[in-house]
Amino acid sequence: MTDAGGREVAIVTTAGNYKYVGRLDVSFDAAGEVIGIDEERSGPVRVVPNSAEATALGVTDSVAPDTRQQRLVVNRVDRCLADFAATPVIRSESVLDVSRLSVRSGESNAGNLVADSFLDAYARLAAVNGLEPPSMTNPVIAIQNG
Repeated sequence: MTDAGGREVAIVTTAGNYKYVGRLDVSFDAAGEVIGIDEERSGPVRVVPNSAEATALGVTDSVAPDTRQQRLVVNRVDRCLADFAATPVIRSESVLDVSRLSVRSGESNAGNLVADSFLDAYARLAAVNGLEPPSMTNPVIAIQNG
């Protein structure tokens, strides 16, 4: 992809639903420009937890959980999310359609709620963070990609 300045910009992605993680082995020059990608080592890596189900299915590339990472990252995130779950931040009088089909195929009321929340947060926090408030000369948009 080419950016506004005419520079080539690499876009790297992998399949959704956390079934794969991406690995990118890349070399840069002194100016930070990409000079090479190790095609042999780069690419999607399937994530399959080591389990009785994986063994029964004949999966040979399953991985055992890393207990250190579990403790350092996952458990901390779970605690943070538990706090969020206990603190209401919005109330809706409409049932929000969060079905995969709805949020992945078009506009949904759940996506609109999230995007509107982004706009509200920007409006409330812009001045505190040295940003120009939303206006006709500074249109602020928000998009939520399901």
